[in-house]
Amino acid sequence: MRQETNKLEQLARTMVDAESAHKVAYAQALLKSEGTVGEREARATIATDNLYLQRRIAEELYRVGREKVVSVRTAIEATRTLNSNLRSLAGVEPL
Repeated sequence: MRQETNKLEQLARTMVDAESAHKVAYAQALLKSEGTVGEREARATIATDNLYLQRRIAEELYRVGREKVVSVRTAIEATRTLNSNLRSLAGVEPL
């Protein structure tokens, strides 16, 4: 569980870094661009498409990592319940 939690922390950091890099690059591209608002936004989007892709990938990897932690936690709880039921059936007192 600790290993998965550590991985999730790393994924969270990567996600935040990617989001920050994309937002800053987008804002810079928007400020450098001329034209209507729509044209400026389109140019900024095109200029930062790779950073946006990296951001989305980081977000999805974080989401998958979070689901994995939940899955591990659920498996641990199921094992605890099974152990408790087996102790109860065997008439053994918990430690």
